Amino acid sequence: MELTAFIEALRQLKEPCEVRYCSDSQYVINGLQKGWAKGWKRRGWKKSDGSPALNPDLWAQALEQEARHTITYVWVKGHAGHPENERCAGRSPKQSTWREAGNMNDTFLPGSGFDTYESQDKVLMQMDGSTEAAVAVRILQQQGFAVVGAVVRLAPEQAEAAQRAKKAAEALGIECILLNAEALAQQPGAAGAWPQFAALLTAADKLGIQYIGSSSRARLEVDTDGVHTVLPPVDAARDDSTALAALPQETLARLLLPLGEFDAGDLAELAQELQL
Repeated sequence: MELTAFIEALRQLKEPCEVRYCSDSQYVINGLQKGWAKGWKRRGWKKSDGSPALNPDLWAQALEQEARHTITYVWVKGHAGHPENERCAGRSPKQSTWREAGNMNDTFLPGSGFDTYESQDKVLMQMDGSTEAAVAVRILQQQGFAVVGAVVRLAPEQAEAAQRAKKAAEALGIECILLNAEALAQQPGAAGAWPQFAALLTAADKLGIQYIGSSSRARLEVDTDGVHTVLPPVDAARDDSTALAALPQETLARLLLPLGEFDAGDLAELAQELQL
């Protein structure tokens, strides 16, 4: 949908223009701004790992339209009270649950258009020592978030692995805390992802951090009533949406899933680019 919107918007321009393209889709912006789509095209619509690129027909049209104009790409946070973004989603700024809760800053820097918030939001990111978690940290930082790491321990035998994950997070240059969630994991009905996210939310509240982050693969969508829905990720081969769909609405409203819009090939290219 986002890629089609990009194509159709540029088709409305009858002559070459200087375009400021703002979107909440990292998939579209990275595919064009970082040159990923051009690389896929050169390789016969193959990713660097040899897997087929998704939506090659749409990407070909996007590259054709991009070549006609001079484009500046700007990422904005989706469903975060941003007036133009909320209008595209069929919501007024007042309908944003985050804005109503006073968690987003309404003030934009003078002359910045609508891409820069005055204050930097913070994310408590779950770390497990994986490359995926490291990539998620860098994506969040590129999006303008201040990231603090958190390693969640659910059982005593995970202590050594938790220490390794903490060191890996600190190697990224971020602070990282250890969270002992063994008691949560032993509670009746505790299953799936619930203990991990409950521990993250408790710690985030104590630290005064608005969001929690995860390298789980899924996407989130919020409707006009502020109800959050978990959607499958772009890469169907790694789909955590079923487990995440069981989380309560108050958790989903604070959850960021930076990897959901990328497939395995995209993430591999990004990890290589970031030297992770």
